[in-house]
Amino acid sequence: MDWQGWNLGVPGHDMILSLRTLEELGPKYDPDLVIVGFYENDLGAWMFDVPSRPAWILRMQAFLK
Repeated sequence: MDWQGWNLGVPGHDMILSLRTLEELGPKYDPDLVIVGFYENDLGAWMFDVPSRPAWILRMQAFLK
């Protein structure tokens, strides 16, 4: 069985930046599986982007707090 694992984690990226990276690179590499890990502080980082955050992120942030 041939498989590869790539770690595309970037220090300082929050959930929004991670999603944007996946949206940009995902179609190019067509992965079979994507595993996303995050910590609760990832949801509150870089608050300059709050108006464009999807509602599910705001709900998840409220739940974790």
